[in-house]
Order: sequence, then C-alpha cells, then structure tokens
Amino acid sequence: MSDSAALLVPNPRYAWLALALPAEARSFRTDDSELAAMLGEAGAKPTASKPDVEIAAANRLRGDAETAVVPIYRSRPRGRSRAGRAAGRVPGGVGLSLGIWRAQRAARRLGYTASFTITWERSMPVVAPGFPKAEGSPLAHRFPMNGIVVAGRDLEQPTIFERVLRAATNANHQVSRPSEIVFGSSGVVVANLGEAVLRVAVGRPSARIVAQRDVIAELLAEDPTAELSAKIPKLIADSREGLATWTLEHRLSGTHPAQLGDTVADDSLVFLVELGRIRAPGSARERIQAAVEAVGRECSDDVAGRVARAATDALDELADLPSCFTHGDFWHGNLLVENDRLSGVIDWSAGGPDGFPMLDVLHLHLSSIRQETGQPLGLAVAEHLLSESLADSTLLRAYSRLRGLKLTDAEQSAVIVGYWLDALARDLRDPDAPRDGGQGSWERQNVVPVLRALESERRRQERSAAHRATAGSS
Repeated sequence: MSDSAALLVPNPRYAWLALALPAEARSFRTDDSELAAMLGEAGAKPTASKPDVEIAAANRLRGDAETAVVPIYRSRPRGRSRAGRAAGRVPGGVGLSLGIWRAQRAARRLGYTASFTITWERSMPVVAPGFPKAEGSPLAHRFPMNGIVVAGRDLEQPTIFERVLRAATNANHQVSRPSEIVFGSSGVVVANLGEAVLRVAVGRPSARIVAQRDVIAELLAEDPTAELSAKIPKLIADSREGLATWTLEHRLSGTHPAQLGDTVADDSLVFLVELGRIRAPGSARERIQAAVEAVGRECSDDVAGRVARAATDALDELADLPSCFTHGDFWHGNLLVENDRLSGVIDWSAGGPDGFPMLDVLHLHLSSIRQETGQPLGLAVAEHLLSESLADSTLLRAYSRLRGLKLTDAEQSAVIVGYWLDALARDLRDPDAPRDGGQGSWERQNVVPVLRALESERRRQERSAAHRATAGSS
C-alpha cells in the first residue's frame, strides 16, 4: 500500500493519545507525519517552538514543551509456532524496558520533573497508572511490545481520557472507575466501566466510533424484534471533549467465544436471518462498486482491470438481489456468549443498510476456516468458497433455507465475488489487517487467486458452451 493511502487508515499504535495528552493541550510538535495528520484532524495545531506537547524519540526531545511524550514500539515476533512467537517476545520486552529507561533519563536531563509510563499489547489490558494490572495473563503478553513515556513539569492536570470520563460520569451517574482499558482496532480506546462501555478516540479513529453510533441508531430506528434488539449495544451518551470523540453505551453481558460451537452457530444464524429481514434503504450495488474502487487503487493496472470486469459480471447476476441490513464484520471475535448462548454482537462500524444476503454468514463461515488454516483472505476465498458448493456447508445451507434463498450457480459465484470485494475493502480500512511484503505481496495473496479461479471457471463454461453448440449443429 502506498504511503498516501496509508495515511487514510486509522492506526492503532496511536491509541495512547487519549491517555497521554493533557486535556487542555492544543499545540504540538512531532516529526511523525502520520501522527501530525491525526492530531491536525482532531483540531490541534502544529508549532515549531514551545508547543503544549512535544512527541519524539528520546534523543530528539528539546525540552521546550510543557509535556513530552516518547513512543516506543518493538516489532512483534513472527513465526508459525506459538512457542516460537512467545520466545521471541522476551527480548522485545526487554528492549522496551530499556527504551523506557532511556526516555525517562533523557526527560530528566531536560528538566521534566515527573513522568509516567503506559505499556500495552493488542487485545490485552493496558497497563497505566491508576488501573489494575491483569492477573494471570499469558506468558507471551507479559512482555508487551508497545509503550510510551509521558514526562512533564506539571502532570497534575487531567488527561483527555480523564476529562472524558468525567463527562461520561455526568451523563450517567452509574459510571464507575474503569476496571480495564484495551486499545482496540484503529486506535479506539475501549474502557470497561462495569455496566457501561466507554469508547474514546483522537483524530481519524473517531470515524469508527461515529460509524458504530450511526449504524446502531439507524438499525434500532427500524424497530427490530425484541430478541434482536437485546443483542445490540444501546447508546447512553456521546459527545466531543477537546480533541477527542467519545460514546458511552450499555455493556452487553458475555465473553468472546474461543471458537464457534453448534449452539452459538445456530443462534448466530437466527440473528443474521432476523437482521437481514429489516428494511434496507441502502444500495448493495453502490457498496460493491465502492469496494471495487478501493481494491483497484491498491492493485497494478492490469489486475485492477480484471477486478473491475469480475465485479461487472457479478453485479449483472445480482441485479435482482435485494439490499439488506448487515453487520459487516460478523465473526466470533465480535460475538459475546453467556451460558453457551449468543448474548451480544459488538463492533458495528462496518455495518449498514446497504449489504446483501449471505455477506455476514459467508464472513462467519470463512473466518472459522481462516482461523484454522492461517490463509490470507483471497486464497481462502478461492480454495474454500469458489472451489466448493455453498451447499456443502451446513452453516450456509441452513442460512439459505431460513432466508428462502435459492441461488443458481452463477448467482452463488456472484455473491461470493461481492463478499470478497467487500471484505478486501474492509481490510484496507483496517490497520490490523496484515499486509506484510508490500503491495505486490498483498495483491498476490488476496486478489490474484480469486481472479484466476473466476477466469478459469469462465473459460470452462465457454468451452462447454462451444462444445454444446458444435454437438447441436452436427
């Protein structure tokens, strides 16, 4: 992905902004162009001298700001075996500790008299002053790869997060002190407040919060069934506070399932069938066309043209397929389970009334396969959707029966193409989606395998048609 395109994607490594920046800070200095863009979008102003906050590596601090922030990121260990990744995390964690020590020393030399540290690992609770450290965490996550040192001459003033927490408390007197804070996808801070969930973001990640709020509001306005509504988070309050956008919603009960059991799968089907029956004023055609444009921008000219042709064929087949309300990222990581039953569905930022039948259930089906195989999206689509009949999947067959869908082979292929394009476009907006190896590697793994499968099937059909025409004329 190009550098310019990368700036369009919220980056989870900057989630710390809400917990580190003073609530009153409005000017900054940083040599990180992506971070500067995010702060600018939030309303902060860049300045070359005497900023409210300077953000830089320890050896680049100047000491002319009221607050200094030193981000320290270590590369996550890679490898196929869990033991290998865990072992590789130990030296990274040691390196992070050394980086924190150096940053604290540099800050003291510049006259910053107080400091605090925040460390985190994706999907694990943030370790920060005032928040309890999670007990019994996996060995691999006891050595986090990310941290920041915040230093200042006056650290008594509240941070953005503390100011937001106060505003949320005023909006709902039931709010308690966070028992856990996690940095979610795209840089959103997610805080567990007991009966409520607080989401906070600075800059571009705010779009995820706003999208979820708007999708849920639109869905609930359509008067869903009581059973469906009970599994959707309800908004309590939302606002802006300085540089941050925040929402407060009721917390649904349950925990994330490690895998999709039969009972939860059945409950999920019922949920998706009911969701798909809600009136959907959006346009699935426009959604797919937007996905084609997003994917095409990331591909070479030749491959982009092939993607456009595949999409045109699919849209022709799906011309009569109605739009429906979808979640957009329906997989077990966004499900909550209590007593072995589906109790909630979270993260609606990719949803809306412009989906198409089977989008969510295809994603649920393929996500389970990808969890087992580790395959990239395109290769999994080619090998497990296009090369097999959807009727071979118990999950997909049950969904089709409950929705009353009777798709021809051509329509089935077109639905898969629509799902593939939609999922690729979502991944391009998701900073957690792996794109190791650059644009060419991403294209080879996620685009080319599907195009080859589609083009191979098209040639097979053309040969078959030519054979029938020859046989008929003889």
